[in-house]
Amino acid sequence: MQRILFLLLWLCCSTLQAEDFLDPDVAFKSSARLADGNQVVLHFEIADGYYLYRERFSFSTTTPGVQLGQPEFPAGKIKHDDNFGDVEVYAHELRVLLPLQRSTSEAGQLELKVVLQGCAEAGLCYPPQPRQFSLPLPAQNAASSTPAPAAATPAAAPASAGDESSLIAQSLKSAGFFTNLLFFFLAGLGLSLTPCVFPMIPILSGIIAGQGGNLSRSRGLTLSIAYVLGMALT
Repeated sequence: MQRILFLLLWLCCSTLQAEDFLDPDVAFKSSARLADGNQVVLHFEIADGYYLYRERFSFSTTTPGVQLGQPEFPAGKIKHDDNFGDVEVYAHELRVLLPLQRSTSEAGQLELKVVLQGCAEAGLCYPPQPRQFSLPLPAQNAASSTPAPAAATPAAAPASAGDESSLIAQSLKSAGFFTNLLFFFLAGLGLSLTPCVFPMIPILSGIIAGQGGNLSRSRGLTLSIAYVLGMALT
């Protein structure tokens, strides 16, 4: 009975905690439209109590004959973030202009991928969120379909500039085995100090309290050590 009560308590607490934060698709509503054949307007509706990082945006396309220009962002708000330091963020609403450089005048379909990342003021940071858009490209006359100059090719750089995960992957690949082991050990210690581990407390308490009359200090300590070591090794 005690195990059931502890399990129900943990489920209730976990459900309440999950409901405190919005789904990322709701927290960061995204839409895109073509202002003309050479520019995309991206609109982001940000829920109250949430914000988006400017430096975490990236843009890419797989459409042949189309290159992305430098995105135009409005001025944001400088915020001290516990994860990334002083960063520029956007709250409530954001409008981004994304120029297109077309080397063909034919009509087609623009396949656009946008990656964004944001956080909740209450402390939850979402992983990078991909957004896919498919927009019809109108045909252009010869005068407006000037091929993109070679100097414009570095415009694709912002697509990877904010991709911190690839930089971490490269660093881990070049580091040695024991260096990586030390890195993950330190990262695990850091994660153990975050609120994400709080739901584990009633689980461990339920395991120990479930022993009933057979529980002693030594048995409780042994169960705790076995549980913690199992989680740590994993």
